[in-house]
Amino acid sequence: MIRNEALLTLPLIAALLSGPGTAGANSPAPKPDELRKAQTLVRRLGDADFRVREEATRDLFKMGLASKQALLEGSRNDDLEVRRRCRELLPDVLAADLRARIDGFLADREGKRAHDLPCWDRYRKLAGDDGPARRLFAEMLKGESLTFLEDVARDPARAGEAATSRCQDLQQRMYGNRQAGLRIAVPLELPEIAAVLLVLADPKVQAPNLQAYMVSNFLYQNAARAALTAAEPAPFRKLALAWMRRQMDNDAGVQQVLQMTQNLNLKEGLDLALEAARARKVKGMGLGVALITVGRLGTREHAALLEPFLDDNTNLGTFVLNTGRISTEVRDVALAMMVHLSGQDHKDYGFPFIRINPALKFFPYYLGFNDAAQRDKAFKMWADRKAVGKKK
Repeated sequence: MIRNEALLTLPLIAALLSGPGTAGANSPAPKPDELRKAQTLVRRLGDADFRVREEATRDLFKMGLASKQALLEGSRNDDLEVRRRCRELLPDVLAADLRARIDGFLADREGKRAHDLPCWDRYRKLAGDDGPARRLFAEMLKGESLTFLEDVARDPARAGEAATSRCQDLQQRMYGNRQAGLRIAVPLELPEIAAVLLVLADPKVQAPNLQAYMVSNFLYQNAARAALTAAEPAPFRKLALAWMRRQMDNDAGVQQVLQMTQNLNLKEGLDLALEAARARKVKGMGLGVALITVGRLGTREHAALLEPFLDDNTNLGTFVLNTGRISTEVRDVALAMMVHLSGQDHKDYGFPFIRINPALKFFPYYLGFNDAAQRDKAFKMWADRKAVGKKK
């Protein structure tokens, strides 16, 4: 149930007072006699007699949603007392207005009517407009999430700033606020996370890289993890994937997103990895992680898709351990994943680290070689076995 206190938002009121906006534009118009009655009562709010003003206030409150238009007009009145009383009455009326619009939205199960709700058009393009999608969106129109979406709808140019601020608030709550010397953490709810994903999935919204780190943390929350790993794709999952795809244009973003899809075992991680590999926008460790993801989540048929990377000698890292000096290149990662996908044994190819610990085959850094001769030997073995396979 929508709570009154959750709806008394200054941005919502300001949007209506400043002119045409996102809230309430398609609410039912009052009947002519109701409008005349409400306008008469609004004029009485400026009466010289205090008792008349109080009685008019009570009557307008009783009229509820039917008094909305007259109160909006009165909120711009030249009389200070009329303006003040109208603006004091508006929050409850607007709360009722929003509840009525949400009820109408949920009742319109076939989506036959237009609905003027903040960010709805953007949401349905990403998450759909079936029953589960509509229910999640209705849950998003509560509390601080409503305020956040209203801010974004009213001022799209500052959506990134609003999203960053909202992420910071959620992050602070997630890790806990200090109360009486104790640090109390509060789990985040799915609609709260969904609202942030909806806004930050928009390519037009610019926000600092820090918000990507915070959103990643949100997606590991219990409610989000359950929605992402459910058997049936849910609207929340669609929003999360839209946000993930938005992060795939830089090395750090690719690493972060693909590691998350692996940790959560999201099958869509394969598509994201293939897109990143084909686009070749990332050149370093992000590309290495993309190739690892293809190997980890793909099948034998995907081995051929990695073949173009066997010529990429971009260095991913060099370090020294007890096995000696190891240098890893993109082509080494591609070869290791092709060996894995084709069902062969990495030990045959002389990967130093995998000989010690086979579990390291899904970590790009550990897929290099001690020297050029060792690498050349491994690549020659692949070429020879491929040639034999073709003859067969």
